[in-house]
Amino acid sequence: MEERLLRRLVLSPAGCWEWQGSHVPAGYGTIYVSGKIRATHRVAWETWRGEIPFGVMVLHSCDNPPCINPDHLFLGSRSDNALDSVVKGRWNRPLKLTEDQVLAIRASSQTNRSLAAKYGVAHSLISMIRTGKRWRHLE
Repeated sequence: MEERLLRRLVLSPAGCWEWQGSHVPAGYGTIYVSGKIRATHRVAWETWRGEIPFGVMVLHSCDNPPCINPDHLFLGSRSDNALDSVVKGRWNRPLKLTEDQVLAIRASSQTNRSLAAKYGVAHSLISMIRTGKRWRHLE
């Protein structure tokens, strides 16, 4: 696998190993492995760093989707990925709720569906806020 990956990359001035094979529209590389299409940055992690635990994402410190340089990759959760996006200014969607709204949702006795309609978000988000799966830092 190492040879397959190294054959299809170009080194960038920033030290990225940019995948030159197939890509998805977002720029992440893809490769066939055992008859399945896989993301090249995940295959690169497995090749040079080892197993990826179930449910864990492989993130880019370089913010360059085609990069497969293992020194530019790190493991994290979806929350880590979202926070990384916000911190680095890549978050291009406004946050739908304010901290005050989240606190009001938690204190409300209204149903999830009525709160979702009131705030213009999915009822599943209201449920995740109430159970602490979202906006944990306000607990």
